[in-house]
Order: sequence, then C-alpha cells, then structure tokens
Amino acid sequence: MKFLLLNIRLFIIIIIHLSDSQKLKTNILNKRHTWHGYQLKQNDLLIDPKKIIYYLIDNKIFFQVNGYVFEKHKDALKYYNLINSKSVYSRFLPTGGMKPHKIKSYNTRIKISEYDYSDVVKKNPFTKKIWDRVWNYCKYDCFAKNHFQLFKQGILNEVNEYRRIHGVKALKLTNGLCILAQKYSDQNALHKSELLYHISSYGYVDGIIHKDLGSLFLKTLFDQFYGCYNFNNNLYYYQFLRQTQVIWKKTESMGVGVTEKDNLLYIFILFYPHGNINGKYKKNVLRVSDKVVHMFNMFNKKV
Repeated sequence: MKFLLLNIRLFIIIIIHLSDSQKLKTNILNKRHTWHGYQLKQNDLLIDPKKIIYYLIDNKIFFQVNGYVFEKHKDALKYYNLINSKSVYSRFLPTGGMKPHKIKSYNTRIKISEYDYSDVVKKNPFTKKIWDRVWNYCKYDCFAKNHFQLFKQGILNEVNEYRRIHGVKALKLTNGLCILAQKYSDQNALHKSELLYHISSYGYVDGIIHKDLGSLFLKTLFDQFYGCYNFNNNLYYYQFLRQTQVIWKKTESMGVGVTEKDNLLYIFILFYPHGNINGKYKKNVLRVSDKVVHMFNMFNKKV
C-alpha cells in the first residue's frame, strides 16, 4: 500500500514538473519571436496567410502576405493567389517578397487596410453599385417609354457590368436576337407563365416581375449568387444557371424581349452562343477579378 502511494506521489510530481517545463518553454519561444531586436505584437505573429495587410511605412504603402512584405501590389497579389491555390510553389521564396526585418522603419508601420477576397465577395458590394450605376433610380415611367427601348438598353448595360467585374468581354445587342427574344416573352405573357424552351445553340434567362420592380430583375438574381456560388465548380448547376449564363465567357451576343400584361413584365433575355455546358464552368464562369475586389476594398470606389 505504501509502495502504491509513493508511486502516485512520484507520478504527480512528474506531471507538475512537465507542466512547468512546458510553460517555461512557451515563455522562451515567445521571447524569441522578434525581428531584428524588437518584439512583434501577437497579432503580427498570427497573421492569416489568406489575407493581404496594407501598411504605411515612411509614407509608402507596403503589402504583407504570410510573413512576407512586398513593395509592389501585383507581387503581393500573385503570392496571395499562389498560397490560396495550395500549390507546391507556395513554399518557395515569393518574387518581390522580403522578411520584415529587411525593411527600415518596419516597427513604425501603420496598418491602413486589409484584403480578404472571400470576405469581400460574401458581403457582396457589387449588385447595389451596379444597379445604381445603370438605372439611377429609373422607374417604370422612365424605362417603359418607346416600347421599352430604354429598359432593353439598361438590361444590356447591367449584363455587361456583371461581365466586366468577372473579367470577360461585353456582349452586343443584336436586332435579330431581340426579335426572337420578343417572340418568347410574348408567348410567356400569353400563357402567364415561364415556359420551358429548348432552343438549339441559344441560352436564355427569363422571369416575371411587377412592372414597378422591373429594373431590379437582374439585381435580384445576383443578390442570391455572390457568397453562395462555388467558383471551383465545373458541373452543370441548375440553381444558378441564370447567373452563370449572364457571365459565361464564351457568349458573344444577346437580345432582350419584354411584354407587359396585367401590371406584370415578362422578360426574356436570349444569349448566343449558349453557356452552362457541363465540364466547361471553370473556364467560363470566372470569379470577380482581384483588381475589382482590391479597388473596392482598398479605396471603397465604385466598381
């Protein structure tokens, strides 16, 4: 019995000793986390590698990513994308990157901004700014004039604004596609429904909306898109097929049809060539360009 109690006491002493040793080791490690003689703050040691931190040092902007500091934003952005791609090259010394102790006056730096692509996109600052730019509060009495010609032009402009922030070419509005799109919008209005069409080589986006809310048609679609769609997807995805058709890279032209009936607008947008091709999404549905996200995040300018 005495032997058992002795062993228990020895075991407790060993555990306490190991615990104290671990605390001492932790304190020593904390003291060694310095750059060229001065201690970094804890926040600097725990910088999220998936973020770009903007610092002002001696009246010049520097960019820090994953423990490296860059003088050129393009180099920082390239490294940011590299480490988020999980490439083996992310382990190498980045082009244009240097350790903080190489920079004079680093310890006097002032943090002025922070860039996290996914956070900005999830907050979705794009749809409202695009809507404001295109429609400028142009309501039904404004866009319905001249057989909805202003409405059709507004839809074209809005489509191309979305394509612009995704880094793909603008579409052209063609008379032939507008005539064809008008036939389909008339058919939907006649049946008071969104009919299902199988149109060879063409894609389409259609919908029914109250006339007073007509200018919100595309905004409503894209409000539900950012922060939800996975841009690594490469397969047909029914839930977002309208949005992906709008920004599909290989599409070149479009037409718009709109029919009014019982205070409702039946909208039909025709695209050529069609998108939403299974296995082609990664090459044609591009994420919002880094330049757009950077400009909005850094300067809060209109995208």
